[in-house]
Amino acid sequence: LSNCAGSKVVINGVEYVQADNATYGVYTVDGDYEMNTLADMQWLANKVNTGAEYFAGKTVKLANNIYLSNQLFDPIGWGYEHDDFTANGKTFNGTFDGGNHIIFGLYQNGWEANDCGKTYSYDMAGGGLFASVENATIKNLVMIDAIVTFECVEAGIVVGLAQGSCTFDNIRIFDSKIA
Repeated sequence: LSNCAGSKVVINGVEYVQADNATYGVYTVDGDYEMNTLADMQWLANKVNTGAEYFAGKTVKLANNIYLSNQLFDPIGWGYEHDDFTANGKTFNGTFDGGNHIIFGLYQNGWEANDCGKTYSYDMAGGGLFASVENATIKNLVMIDAIVTFECVEAGIVVGLAQGSCTFDNIRIFDSKIA
């Protein structure tokens, strides 16, 4: 795989698209958000983690396979306020529909982050693609080659901390580990 944005690789007949600098948060005609790149996923994390948008009643759709290149990735939704661990509601509250696309190479390491995740952009409730969700639906998602390593927080490949009434449907995880 080359280091050029938009490069593609085929693994076991599945095409993976390396992250590029496409427009953040593509808004689709039906009002749902469409994620095409790593930059779009980072946009989603930033919106939730800063409290700008929690996506309640909205659907975020994964439109392509995303190759994260094992880069350190901020989880989506962090749920706690700094050191006192008071709930702040900064959780993903919508529907994330992976469209049976693959997120390949999620990498999070609390040891590298130093001091229980504080080197990440936010102090967080958990580790995983989503650190914290509340009354959310996560469905039709495939995760391959994910590594999530944390001490001090709940950790999962897809979700670290689920609160309220959450639905998880048709999620497949391969060659991944939580340490």
